[in-house]
Amino acid sequence: MRSLALVAEHGSLQAAAGRCGLSPGAVRQHLKKLEAELQTRLHANRDGRLTSTEPGDRMLRFVGEILTRHEAALMTVRGWKDASRGLVRVGAGPSFSSSLLPTLVRRLRRRHPGVEVFVETGSSEHLLERLRMGAIIRVDDTPA
Repeated sequence: MRSLALVAEHGSLQAAAGRCGLSPGAVRQHLKKLEAELQTRLHANRDGRLTSTEPGDRMLRFVGEILTRHEAALMTVRGWKDASRGLVRVGAGPSFSSSLLPTLVRRLRRRHPGVEVFVETGSSEHLLERLRMGAIIRVDDTPA
Protein backbone atom coordinates (compact mmCIF):
# COMPACT_ATOMS: atom_id res chain seq x y z
CA MET A 1 0.00 0.00 0.00
CA ARG A 2 2.92 2.33 0.63
CA SER A 3 3.95 1.81 -2.99
CA LEU A 4 0.44 2.72 -4.13
CA ALA A 5 0.52 5.94 -2.12
CA LEU A 6 4.01 6.88 -3.34
CA VAL A 7 3.16 6.26 -7.00
CA ALA A 8 0.02 8.38 -6.60
CA GLU A 9 2.06 11.14 -4.98
CA HIS A 10 5.01 11.12 -7.41
CA GLY A 11 3.45 9.86 -10.65
CA SER A 12 6.17 7.37 -11.56
CA LEU A 13 7.59 4.04 -10.48
CA GLN A 14 11.12 5.48 -10.50
CA ALA A 15 10.28 8.36 -8.16
CA ALA A 16 8.22 6.15 -5.85
CA ALA A 17 11.03 3.59 -5.74
CA GLY A 18 13.54 6.29 -4.85
CA ARG A 19 11.39 7.44 -1.95
CA CYS A 20 11.07 3.99 -0.38
CA GLY A 21 14.48 2.53 -1.22
CA LEU A 22 13.19 -0.16 -3.58
CA SER A 23 13.72 -0.84 -7.25
CA PRO A 24 11.05 0.30 -9.72
CA GLY A 25 10.46 -3.39 -10.46
CA ALA A 26 9.72 -4.08 -6.79
CA VAL A 27 7.25 -1.17 -6.67
CA ARG A 28 5.59 -2.50 -9.84
CA GLN A 29 5.30 -5.94 -8.23
CA HIS A 30 3.64 -4.41 -5.16
CA LEU A 31 1.11 -2.67 -7.39
CA LYS A 32 0.48 -5.82 -9.45
CA LYS A 33 -0.09 -7.87 -6.31
CA LEU A 34 -2.60 -5.35 -4.97
CA GLU A 35 -4.33 -5.11 -8.36
CA ALA A 36 -4.55 -8.91 -8.53
CA GLU A 37 -6.04 -9.02 -5.06
CA LEU A 38 -8.62 -6.36 -5.98
CA GLN A 39 -9.05 -7.71 -9.53
CA THR A 40 -8.87 -4.23 -11.04
CA ARG A 41 -6.33 -1.68 -12.33
CA LEU A 42 -5.34 0.98 -9.85
CA HIS A 43 -3.14 3.09 -12.16
CA ALA A 44 -3.06 4.07 -15.80
CA ASN A 45 -0.28 5.64 -17.84
CA ARG A 46 -1.43 9.04 -19.08
CA ASP A 47 1.05 11.19 -20.99
CA GLY A 48 4.03 9.36 -19.47
CA ARG A 49 2.75 9.79 -15.93
CA LEU A 50 1.07 7.15 -13.79
CA THR A 51 -2.28 8.39 -12.54
CA SER A 52 -4.88 6.70 -10.37
CA THR A 53 -7.92 5.09 -11.92
CA GLU A 54 -11.29 5.50 -10.23
CA PRO A 55 -10.75 2.29 -8.20
CA GLY A 56 -7.25 3.55 -7.35
CA ASP A 57 -8.70 6.82 -6.07
CA ARG A 58 -11.18 4.91 -3.95
CA MET A 59 -8.41 2.75 -2.50
CA LEU A 60 -6.22 5.78 -1.78
CA ARG A 61 -8.94 7.21 0.47
CA PHE A 62 -8.14 4.39 2.88
CA VAL A 63 -4.41 3.96 2.33
CA GLY A 64 -3.29 7.04 4.29
CA GLU A 65 -5.24 5.95 7.35
CA ILE A 66 -4.03 2.35 7.05
CA LEU A 67 -0.40 3.46 6.82
CA THR A 68 -0.87 5.85 9.76
CA ARG A 69 -2.32 3.07 11.90
CA HIS A 70 0.45 0.69 10.81
CA GLU A 71 3.08 3.26 11.79
CA ALA A 72 1.34 3.84 15.12
CA ALA A 73 1.22 0.09 15.80
CA LEU A 74 4.93 -0.26 15.07
CA MET A 75 5.76 2.70 17.27
CA THR A 76 3.58 1.29 20.07
CA VAL A 77 5.41 -2.02 20.08
CA ARG A 78 8.78 -0.32 19.83
CA GLY A 79 7.76 2.07 22.59
CA TRP A 80 6.73 -0.85 24.77
CA LYS A 81 10.24 -2.22 24.39
CA ASP A 82 11.77 1.17 25.16
CA ALA A 83 9.40 3.53 26.93
CA SER A 84 11.46 6.55 25.88
CA ARG A 85 10.29 6.36 22.25
CA GLY A 86 6.95 6.74 20.54
CA LEU A 87 4.66 8.78 18.37
CA VAL A 88 1.96 11.19 19.49
CA ARG A 89 -0.53 12.46 16.91
CA VAL A 90 -2.29 15.54 18.24
CA GLY A 91 -5.25 17.36 16.76
CA ALA A 92 -5.91 20.90 17.88
CA GLY A 93 -7.66 24.00 16.59
CA PRO A 94 -5.70 26.93 15.15
CA SER A 95 -5.75 29.15 18.24
CA PHE A 96 -4.70 26.37 20.64
CA SER A 97 -2.04 25.24 18.16
CA SER A 98 -0.52 28.69 17.97
CA SER A 99 -0.79 29.64 21.65
CA LEU A 100 -0.46 26.79 24.15
CA LEU A 101 0.55 23.77 22.09
CA PRO A 102 4.10 24.90 21.16
CA THR A 103 5.03 25.16 24.84
CA LEU A 104 3.54 21.74 25.58
CA VAL A 105 5.36 20.15 22.63
CA ARG A 106 8.70 21.70 23.68
CA ARG A 107 8.21 20.44 27.23
CA LEU A 108 7.34 16.95 25.97
CA ARG A 109 10.40 16.87 23.70
CA ARG A 110 12.70 17.96 26.53
CA ARG A 111 11.39 15.26 28.84
CA HIS A 112 11.08 12.56 26.15
CA PRO A 113 13.44 13.32 23.24
CA GLY A 114 12.66 10.00 21.54
CA VAL A 115 8.96 10.80 21.24
CA GLU A 116 7.87 12.16 17.88
CA VAL A 117 5.02 14.66 17.84
CA PHE A 118 2.78 15.15 14.82
CA VAL A 119 0.37 18.09 15.05
CA GLU A 120 -2.65 18.29 12.79
CA THR A 121 -4.72 21.45 12.70
CA GLY A 122 -7.97 22.14 10.97
CA SER A 123 -11.63 22.86 11.41
CA SER A 124 -13.54 21.35 14.30
CA GLU A 125 -15.42 19.07 11.92
CA HIS A 126 -12.19 17.78 10.34
CA LEU A 127 -10.50 17.20 13.68
CA LEU A 128 -13.53 15.46 15.18
CA GLU A 129 -13.63 13.09 12.22
CA ARG A 130 -9.90 12.36 12.59
CA LEU A 131 -10.46 11.83 16.33
CA ARG A 132 -13.31 9.38 15.66
CA MET A 133 -11.04 7.49 13.26
CA GLY A 134 -8.38 7.21 15.97
CA ALA A 135 -5.86 9.08 13.84
CA ILE A 136 -5.21 11.81 16.43
CA ILE A 137 -5.67 12.52 20.11
CA ARG A 138 -7.34 15.65 21.40
CA VAL A 139 -5.36 18.15 23.46
CA ASP A 140 -7.37 21.10 24.70
CA ASP A 141 -9.63 22.11 27.55
CA THR A 142 -13.01 22.03 25.81
CA PRO A 143 -15.38 19.05 25.88
CA ALA A 144 -15.46 16.76 22.84
